[in-house]
Amino acid sequence: MKKIIQLSLILFILFSSISYALDLSEYFPIYYGYAGLYKNYSSESDATDIEYEIDKTYLMVLNGEQVFKVQEGGSIYFPQEKEGSFWLYKWTPVGLKVYGFFDTDVSDNIVYFNPPKILLPKELNVGETVTTDLATVSLISANENISVPAGVFNNCAHVMIQFKGEVDCFTDIWFAKHVGIVKIRDFCPDEVEISELVAARLNNRLIGYPFCNGKNVSFAFSIVRTSGCSLIIDGISIKGSTDTFWARLDLDFSDFTFKPLWDYIGIGYAPSFNLVCPVAGLTFSEYAYTWDCINDYSANVGLFLTAYYQNTPFYLEIAFDEANVLFSIIRIWDQNYNLIWSRNS
Repeated sequence: MKKIIQLSLILFILFSSISYALDLSEYFPIYYGYAGLYKNYSSESDATDIEYEIDKTYLMVLNGEQVFKVQEGGSIYFPQEKEGSFWLYKWTPVGLKVYGFFDTDVSDNIVYFNPPKILLPKELNVGETVTTDLATVSLISANENISVPAGVFNNCAHVMIQFKGEVDCFTDIWFAKHVGIVKIRDFCPDEVEISELVAARLNNRLIGYPFCNGKNVSFAFSIVRTSGCSLIIDGISIKGSTDTFWARLDLDFSDFTFKPLWDYIGIGYAPSFNLVCPVAGLTFSEYAYTWDCINDYSANVGLFLTAYYQNTPFYLEIAFDEANVLFSIIRIWDQNYNLIWSRNS
């Protein structure tokens, strides 16, 4: 009996001392449609200094390789250019590769990495620190409970990152398994900036609350594609459901609106439609950017699209009419950013 107890004690000490590596790709999933709405503020913020940001994940092909474009959404106000930034990512067996990035605060052009650079290792042990191509990365803990507007997330991985070249600044990130980033704290000597998850779209499941005040429909996580003269929208959130929906809306030339066909609405990802526009020479940009609550998280959805007629670009601003369940074109600019049509004029 005594030998059994001693053996059990030895086995307990042996196995309790083994450190199992965390697979960070399970804590930071990246796939088409993955999206999060974040509340951003600083340590010195008051209620008027809070901003909201939506991160959306698209698919793109770069040099023949499929990668993910994580758009860190800013606002878009025509005739101004886009604001914000994006990263080109892909998980590989060695870690999270970065193929390039774009940031309006850094450059007017996309910065590409050839070859791609590793940002995060794929696996990391608690207490371990590694240096990648872009940063020094430490796994502080794997069992922290984090409370943010989207809810309480248990057993989060706490990763600290110091990007190369940032001597005095550190970034703490809390990842929830199969969810992604739930909290970020950027620490510099003069300021601490914080981002907290408000809501997210996870494989067409909705967590949190992405709705604007008084609204029953949210396009916060929608990805809008075009086919012919139709908009194909997925990631639509409807109050009271944790599913997300898709819809096809066709352009009505009589009143410049996009109206849904009720036979073309469903749950999950929108299928592809091979459509031809009845107006010869008219096409639309492949993707549009949607933002439910412009600037202060209180306005109606904005949808911004480029239309090409005989290869000449025109820029459209489109608003959602919840009462009539349609999108209306409200402004059109020409290629020189001159306003040429307005619904109210």
